[in-house]
Amino acid sequence: MECKVSYPYLNVIIDYSDKAYQEWIKGKDMIPYIVHEMCHPITDPLYCKANERYVSKNEILDERELLTDYICNIVLRI
Repeated sequence: MECKVSYPYLNVIIDYSDKAYQEWIKGKDMIPYIVHEMCHPITDPLYCKANERYVSKNEILDERELLTDYICNIVLRI
């Protein structure tokens, strides 16, 4: 599976392979794989910033706070 994130937007596309589809048809629990891919929109913004050559401390701080809010919202909805 693969998650395509259009940073900084929240729209996400999760692609899956024929192998993943066949495993699902056979009854394999695919939830852990899907959840993993769904976590990428939470972590990818920080990854994108960290890979930039010139990133300010404030940019990293902004991403940190945004990611913290996402995680908080996820926890509160459980």
